[in-house]
Amino acid sequence: MPALRSQGRLRRLIPTTPMQVVGAALVVLVVIAALAPSWLAPSDPTQLDPDNLLSAPSWKHLLGTNELGQDLLSLIIYSVQLELIVAAGSTLLATVIGIATGTLARLARRPVDSLLSGAATGVLSFPLILLGVLVIASFGASATSLLIVLAVAFWPQVHLLVRDQIRTVNDRDFVTAARLLGVGTGKIVLQHLIPNSLRPLLVLCPQLMAIGILTEAGLSFLGLGVQPPEVSWGTLLLSSKNYYQDSPWYPLIIGIVITATSFLLMLLGDRWARRGSPDGRSRKRTKPSPRHPNPLPQNVSGEAT
Repeated sequence: MPALRSQGRLRRLIPTTPMQVVGAALVVLVVIAALAPSWLAPSDPTQLDPDNLLSAPSWKHLLGTNELGQDLLSLIIYSVQLELIVAAGSTLLATVIGIATGTLARLARRPVDSLLSGAATGVLSFPLILLGVLVIASFGASATSLLIVLAVAFWPQVHLLVRDQIRTVNDRDFVTAARLLGVGTGKIVLQHLIPNSLRPLLVLCPQLMAIGILTEAGLSFLGLGVQPPEVSWGTLLLSSKNYYQDSPWYPLIIGIVITATSFLLMLLGDRWARRGSPDGRSRKRTKPSPRHPNPLPQNVSGEAT
């Protein structure tokens, strides 16, 4: 039985629909761009081409060049690693801390619950950009500061979500049965409460990563993100603002990349939400039974009249 279950789970991971195939291909490309960008980049991003400054997209430079003659596509691909570190790293850090504090808040009850939930509400009420400005002004503009800002901003959402999920799972019959059987609190938390409370995070985490990419672009556009020689999509957008009249494709391409990536992450979270909802599963599994439009009337003996 365990082998059959594992095989069934592996089959679910195999993309079958065109949308799933496209999504899987994009994930593979992002992983390759983060781990081995030279496999995808057409040229070295540090290589200068003085004869093609701010050139339009062509066969030689598919997305054109910037003001220094660097290939724009190569710069975008090599920046994926930094974007992934900031967006995914901050989301992972916020998720780990949020799971711990959300579980603690629910199990410890008051006053710990009131203190943690009040802190989460306070952080949520603080504007994200203003929080980023304050933290970066104190610790300096860097990728590490940006990661910390996003992790602090994302923590309340994970905390409140896990806290509510723990409360729901804690009232279920299998948790009550485990307590009656004498299972320890720590074992119940690790084996029952936390694993059964993580499904909504599959929806939240891609959305937080999308917000992280947009926030990084916004703060870097203000000069509060990563600093040279590091390059991110936000710093490319900052460099392109001076050339939007002579080379409008330059900021347009960077904006499309940022917007499309954030949209795909939001779409991924939405797809997982629909797939994990009971209504979504029932629509896929149940099929309407065929019915005759005008059934023949029957007499008492059961024969058709």
